[in-house]
Amino acid sequence: MRIKTVICAFALWAAALPLHSMGADALALAEASSHTLQAMRDNVDGAEALVERSAGVLVIPEVAAMRFGEGGLYGEGTLFVQGQPVAYYALAGDDMAQVKAGQRQSRVLVFLTLQALIDFRNRIGWTAGRDGKVVHPDAKALKRSRSLDGPMVGFSFSDAGLLPAVSFAGNQFNRIAR
Repeated sequence: MRIKTVICAFALWAAALPLHSMGADALALAEASSHTLQAMRDNVDGAEALVERSAGVLVIPEVAAMRFGEGGLYGEGTLFVQGQPVAYYALAGDDMAQVKAGQRQSRVLVFLTLQALIDFRNRIGWTAGRDGKVVHPDAKALKRSRSLDGPMVGFSFSDAGLLPAVSFAGNQFNRIAR
């Protein structure tokens, strides 16, 4: 009888493990995204004002170049609306030349209009350039963030600062479970 109780208790504990780890994954991803968003606000001139006037912000804390097979880009991040994490997304792209070996790169997509945010969230496999235009500001344009037009602003930055030449064109975003 005691062995059955121990086995049942272990089975219940093991069954609950994936649920707990999924919650931990979501929390870790949201924390990494939040940290990246704060680093961007602190280090990129004009970013604070841009985020403050946005309908939502998607933060991919780390974009990695996958250099096996055909290669590509991949990263996972958090969508924040009114400062709160509301969903998790994966970015996939094919232009791995945009990420140098050993370079840590983050990507941020700022939704300046509510309609752009709604369209993004309602589209499976949303692709930059096909499903929505993403403006890529340089450092000078970010300083004048009030003058940026377009429904979405996308940019990349590394530990060294803003990477203005990086394009989001062809990058696909899909919602993921966390």
